[in-house]
Amino acid sequence: IFDFNLGKEDTPLPNNSLIDKMSPDEAHFLDKCCKYLRVLGLVRTKSQFCEEFLKKSADYMSMIQSSHRTPSISCLHHLLLSMQAKADEYELNHQKQGQYQNLLHLIKEGQNFITNRLLKDYY
Repeated sequence: IFDFNLGKEDTPLPNNSLIDKMSPDEAHFLDKCCKYLRVLGLVRTKSQFCEEFLKKSADYMSMIQSSHRTPSISCLHHLLLSMQAKADEYELNHQKQGQYQNLLHLIKEGQNFITNRLLKDYY
């Protein structure tokens, strides 16, 4: 199992094993993204993650977790756009292909959350 505390930028998650084992709900998805972005050295704290990647207040994740609410579609959208921008930076760097693939996996998972939420609201 990958140790999220290592913080090594060039260490990919092996076969997405940890990503696939985590809970599928949206609040855990945010936590998973925050932890992985921390591993990549792109954020240091949840507060920074909320402000820079979600475009929300510093305590947004704590608020939704304590109130058992789901993240807003806009916050998921901002997260996916930001992660896609980072993935684009890694795409051509052969030393960062693991990180690129992991980001794409997370982006796809986030897109599925948004699609399912929109379909649920529609029907």
